[in-house]
Amino acid sequence: MITFSLLAFIKIRTLASRLINIVRLSRDRQLTAMALSQVAFTVFVSLPYTIFNIYDLNTVTTNQDEYARLQLIGTVTVLLYYENFA
Repeated sequence: MITFSLLAFIKIRTLASRLINIVRLSRDRQLTAMALSQVAFTVFVSLPYTIFNIYDLNTVTTNQDEYARLQLIGTVTVLLYYENFA
């Protein structure tokens, strides 16, 4: 997704130097803005899930309260992560 948004951004930069229709240029800029905002949202939503998984893999929990707290945090991060695809 990041690759395609960067390619669209580069295309907009090259199209701006040419003489093209103003409406088409406006639509291309809107598409680039939408792609970049989607990438930013995806990174923002998936970052807590990734951080939690790294933390969870590197810790050993023996306390039941800590285990329940980690389960709650894990559930919330999974909910946020899958909300991106809904």
